[in-house]
Amino acid sequence: MQPQPNQKSIIIRLLAVVVVLLLIVAGYAVYKDSQFREIGSSPALGNMNIYTSSVSLDFSRQLSGSGASVSISPNILKSSVESGKSLTLQLKFPSTQDQTYTITIHSIAAADGSKLHNLTLSFKPKYATISDLPKPQQKQIVSNQDKNQGPSQDPIMQYLPHNTIDYALTGLISEQGTKSVLTLQATLYISEAGMSDEQTAIAQEKQEVISYIQSLGLNPANYTIDYTVSTP
Repeated sequence: MQPQPNQKSIIIRLLAVVVVLLLIVAGYAVYKDSQFREIGSSPALGNMNIYTSSVSLDFSRQLSGSGASVSISPNILKSSVESGKSLTLQLKFPSTQDQTYTITIHSIAAADGSKLHNLTLSFKPKYATISDLPKPQQKQIVSNQDKNQGPSQDPIMQYLPHNTIDYALTGLISEQGTKSVLTLQATLYISEAGMSDEQTAIAQEKQEVISYIQSLGLNPANYTIDYTVSTP
């Protein structure tokens, strides 16, 4: 059965509409690809965690290298550097879990002279333990536990205070001369049953404290731990 003239006309019009729509979509894609814009990041902003130490923002064109003006609020930005099509931001860590951080690129230029102004991006760091991180980053964090950071920035502070039925672990920062010092204070709770062999009970609970610190991917030997025994 052959289409009637009216049906042919409708089909031709529909095909024309489809062609026009395809041309519009293709034209927009070409236009979008030709613009200087941010196209992604590594790691993805949605995958950032509290120990993420840097993020690279990727752009559609080669960057000029003349220096971008960028800030993060709340401020965890240490430095920024342009390389190729990427702007890498070095971050202070650990950051705060589920805190919204806003990256503002006040200005950045492409090698061809194109510029972007007042681009904003945001992320919320997810919870992570050091043991969740890649091995190289774990080693970097452990080796820098007592280097270039004040005690308040020590990775273990993210997990304190920590309380169990057997012990309580807290951190105390004190001033010794011109230096701030972190001391871990562990209160060991000895039960009535444990009093029959108190020294063994104390040794077991001390080991629990050590094991907990190790479970965080940290080295207990890097800390001064003061133990207090609490008995019934």
